[in-house]
Amino acid sequence: MIDPARLSWEETSPGLWRRGLDEVEFYWAKVGKLHNSEGRRPFEITGHVSLAIETTAASADEAGERVDTALKNAWLTARHFHPTIASWTTVDHENEAFPFKTYCCFVDPAEKDDWLKQTFFKADGFETGVEFAQSDPIAPKQPTLFIISKPTTGEAGAYIVQRDLVLRAGHDTIDGAGTLLFFGKLLRYASEALEAGPGYVVPPLDGTETKNLSPPYRVAAGIPATPTPEIQRRIDAMSARHVHFGRSAGSGDLPSLPLPFIKGSPVPGKNQRVEIILDRPTVTKLLAACKAINATVTHVLHAAVPLAIRDLVERQPQETKYNYVHDLLYNLRGFCQPPYSTAAHPVTAYHSGSTKGNRVPITVPAAGAAPASPEARRDEFAAVLGSIWGYYTYVKNDADQGQLAPYCWAGHLAGLPPIPKHPPPGPPPGETASVTVSSLGRVDGIIPPRVGNIRASRPWVMGEEMSNSMGLFIVTHDGELSVAAAYNDAWHGRAEAEAFVARCVALVLEFLGLNTEDGK
Repeated sequence: MIDPARLSWEETSPGLWRRGLDEVEFYWAKVGKLHNSEGRRPFEITGHVSLAIETTAASADEAGERVDTALKNAWLTARHFHPTIASWTTVDHENEAFPFKTYCCFVDPAEKDDWLKQTFFKADGFETGVEFAQSDPIAPKQPTLFIISKPTTGEAGAYIVQRDLVLRAGHDTIDGAGTLLFFGKLLRYASEALEAGPGYVVPPLDGTETKNLSPPYRVAAGIPATPTPEIQRRIDAMSARHVHFGRSAGSGDLPSLPLPFIKGSPVPGKNQRVEIILDRPTVTKLLAACKAINATVTHVLHAAVPLAIRDLVERQPQETKYNYVHDLLYNLRGFCQPPYSTAAHPVTAYHSGSTKGNRVPITVPAAGAAPASPEARRDEFAAVLGSIWGYYTYVKNDADQGQLAPYCWAGHLAGLPPIPKHPPPGPPPGETASVTVSSLGRVDGIIPPRVGNIRASRPWVMGEEMSNSMGLFIVTHDGELSVAAAYNDAWHGRAEAEAFVARCVALVLEFLGLNTEDGK
């Protein structure tokens, strides 16, 4: 299905560049075409960052104009250095065998203005970027930057202009880590434009930018068209045992631990997000406690997930045993060749799931069973954490992960049906639901809290949740920890999602013996 010979960018006609998709890009693009989602797109990337920008303008209006001009120039500059931000993907019933990505150079100034009108929006009528992201915006054809204006503070000569940025893009074009890398670059360009003022010169967009077009992962990592015998043995093992697409796929000898959901709707509603922020004192204690047991914040929060689900499962007359089945998305940029391993190529989908997945046994007590003692709860958490820790460590130490990634995606692709000529409404809810975990870790090195006169805060990324499962997203920035859940309001309520995130955090703090009153 994937032809390695078609993965290099080629100029097919003057100013028009195209290349084929590799496995990861094709998977995300195809998932978005299997159903008529009424303008929504499963796993669409939404990235967010809040900015507070110091200016020396004489009036608030002038300060806002300076900032908005700098942001527009930064967006144009980003197109020069990362032109894939202006590409789009074509895959449908007619061309499923040969999906492709397109980049079109500007021929005249009017085309530049048209592109700005289509991809650089001031989203009026919203007080915050979070409010805009919750408003069910339509998935754009090309990556699009939305700017939400917030009140300007200060006085003449010392105004603070506040803007929230929201990036919306297909998962086949950019992933979560890439979104934060892109924001980091965009803020640097905006800072330079602010400092230069009217003298700032946008780099040329005359076709020379095509040298910066990003290749797919297969090319970036130098994956050979034919795997070595050792890699082929790993592929065969993966095809046999992977929990999601192997011949022994599923929850194994136990049923899958089910996240309860509201039944009734055959199609998704709006993607929504809830969040808990842990403050700096709590995070400092949390990091120290995790280090003391040779774990990370991601490890302990992921361990809390199946236990929080367990607490929601309806109890039966007898205790019931389940398996929590999970995978993890792994940033593959470390397997890429320079410069693709660096922030020079953020607009990319360089990630994969692991080569096998994991099953964690969970017991739901019988109805009426006495509450577990603190010691028993701690032992249970430790057992789950041991399984999670072992799995993460296996993935981290798997030197073949980079070579196996395309074949992992090929396994997932094999489970998808052909793209229908007339896609039905959906996607429908699954028979069972679960919770996935995506952690970006500490991101201060990617998005510094301060870039010149720009202060950045609350960066986050989520994939649009259009199933009856939930996604848990973890990120640390400027000493604060964000634990957020994405869910679809056709099958889950806000209060339910908030309670679930709070329960995960509470389980972690209880296990580590931390004071929960320090959080906020």
